[in-house]
Amino acid sequence: MANSVGPAFVWPPFPVSASCKEPVVQTFQGVTLETFDIDGVGDLRALAALDENVAWVGGTQGRIAKTDDGGRSWSSYHIAGAEQLDFRALCICNPGTVCAMSAGSADKALSRVYRTVNGGKHWDLVLFPKETDIFFNAMVFWDANHGILLGDPLEDRFVLFRTEDAGATWERLNPTEMPFAFKGEKVFAASNSCLAVQGSKNVWFATGGGELARVFCSADRGDHWTVVETPMQLSSPSSGIFSLAFSDRDTGIAVGGDYCSPTGGPQSNIIVTNNGGTSWQPLSDASLARRYLSSVAWIRDSRVVVVDESVDPFHSVAIAGGCGWAVGASKMC
Repeated sequence: MANSVGPAFVWPPFPVSASCKEPVVQTFQGVTLETFDIDGVGDLRALAALDENVAWVGGTQGRIAKTDDGGRSWSSYHIAGAEQLDFRALCICNPGTVCAMSAGSADKALSRVYRTVNGGKHWDLVLFPKETDIFFNAMVFWDANHGILLGDPLEDRFVLFRTEDAGATWERLNPTEMPFAFKGEKVFAASNSCLAVQGSKNVWFATGGGELARVFCSADRGDHWTVVETPMQLSSPSSGIFSLAFSDRDTGIAVGGDYCSPTGGPQSNIIVTNNGGTSWQPLSDASLARRYLSSVAWIRDSRVVVVDESVDPFHSVAIAGGCGWAVGASKMC
């Protein structure tokens, strides 16, 4: 299972759609991006790449599409019974096997996981929670077989499901091993990146909306958890950590802010860790750090790409030793 590609080709950390028939070429920070029209998919919410040619996108109205030629042509798939769903996460287990997660209120049957083993020709419903209050937020895989799915709290504990067979079956993890959630605490379904995995067993997820922005950490695929408070300041229920990423088991970065106030405020909306999430430090010596930031992704060991909602949304950020900062590099990688 792969969601990253070589340094010569970069899929954006969030899906981008265009309404034109001919590719539109744009350049951000030295990286050239081509945007393509994908008929019949609606608004795009999820993206997963196998390599520089093969990628999948998910959107509204239960639509999913695949490219085998780097985005120049797309095959669109309609999942029967999923017309009202909003697909927020896609995971590629192997060239033929893909899992698709929809986000939404379970009492309206909007939180589900579908799976194909024949490249999208047929999809099976593999996870449909009985509990009506579960809201799915993110789904990621460590490898081709082992994955984890995160939902908002139920009875004051975050909901987690895990698969060990490439998404064919899912088991809910023991909620008693999960620290209690604060009142109003939640996770944001932001580009499927409020949940991150690394190595074969490490997993983290980040929160907001409550009293504090926190990071939950597990070193055993979610069997046991610890939770730490972060210096990310909350200003409203719409603020918190939206995205986090780790380059190794120690070095991580998290971004966020308030999506209702994209220009930000005096606080830093970028925090970093160099001890696996045990503690976090803010980065505050750049104007970018004070905006609302929706997504972050590692592209090399010491460089990440951060996304905001400005006209020039992609920013190349260098991190030295987990605590340095530089922005405005001529190249992203």
